[in-house]
Amino acid sequence: MAFVSGIGSLVPLLAVCAGYFMVILDVTVINVAVPVIGRELSASLTGIQWITDGYTLVFAGFLLSGGALGDRLGNRRIFCTGVVVFTMSSAACAFAPSAPSSSPPGWRRASARR
Repeated sequence: MAFVSGIGSLVPLLAVCAGYFMVILDVTVINVAVPVIGRELSASLTGIQWITDGYTLVFAGFLLSGGALGDRLGNRRIFCTGVVVFTMSSAACAFAPSAPSSSPPGWRRASARR
């Protein structure tokens, strides 16, 4: 009986390890694929920077929000929701037809303002 309860206590640890592995794998894939992403989407250096920075900013925002929501709504529920959102957003990025423009809509370059 002690062996069964020991395995049951390992399940949350394995889930967290699998989630962390997904994050590390995704960051590694993005960093390795940056040249190919730029070439395939005909993105400029600025476009590639927006892609990378946008990913990092959104990821950090979800990470902080997920921690706070986990305290309020339950860690398991938020973790499972986070895995689903992560998987769906990764799939959406895989099917992106093109890169975003070099700057967000409504922004002008500093040289154009003079």
